Amino acid sequence: MATMTGEFAGKVALVTGAASGIGRAVAERFAARGAAVAVVDLSAAGAEAAAAEMARLGGTARAYAADVANEASVTAAVAAVAAELGRIDHVVNSAGVSLPTPLDELSEATYAATLDVDLGGIYRVCRAAAPYLRAAGEAAIVNISSVMAWYSAPGYVAYSAAKAGVIGMTRALALELGPAVRANAICPGFIDTAIWHRNLAAMEPAAAEAYAERVRARHPVGRRGLPEDIAAAATFLCSRDAAFITGTELVVDGGVTMDALAQEGRY
Repeated sequence: MATMTGEFAGKVALVTGAASGIGRAVAERFAARGAAVAVVDLSAAGAEAAAAEMARLGGTARAYAADVANEASVTAAVAAVAAELGRIDHVVNSAGVSLPTPLDELSEATYAATLDVDLGGIYRVCRAAAPYLRAAGEAAIVNISSVMAWYSAPGYVAYSAAKAGVIGMTRALALELGPAVRANAICPGFIDTAIWHRNLAAMEPAAAEAYAERVRARHPVGRRGLPEDIAAAATFLCSRDAAFITGTELVVDGGVTMDALAQEGRY
């Protein structure tokens, strides 16, 4: 964890999906910069472990178990955060699922589950947190979308629909919650998270290695992304340096989609 700077001292950041991956990196970065962090995750044990590690490194963090696909669970967790930490200044919605499935095999249940977490979860958290964010003033929401909102692939009908919806929802939130609350989205590209490695594990080893190398080579920066790359963008969008930024999406993908579009002749 980076040395504490106090940039977010006195602030409370609520981060969903914070037990691992992008969410955990975001939570750690907030804690390292002085915020009290609400580590929210479906896994109670994962949230506890993440919060304990942040505390061990000198940060302030508390764990909260919540299922973002369940309204009662979200409402209770957000209320508990506000009661126990005193306020909510920033919300980063990172909880998500990726269940790549060909259209012919995509069941109603899988389609609904993907949208219920990746899009519905953001609606539920923002709706529950909105009164506290308005009361805090100079508050910010960051929603994790994806470059798959517009640059998709076979098997991603549900995921791409959800992530495109995140961008539209974020714009609407910026209009409805301003000026007290800013809302922006981040569109990560290929990030080394558990989801990325799970998808690789589903392939034959040789095919997975070849695919990973092809993906790496498509990045103008020469590598895939790390959760810390997204965390840096998220804390920037919540900082005073981003006070005039709202209702937009920030692409953090190492240039991979720009390269892909160029290969397709669209640039």
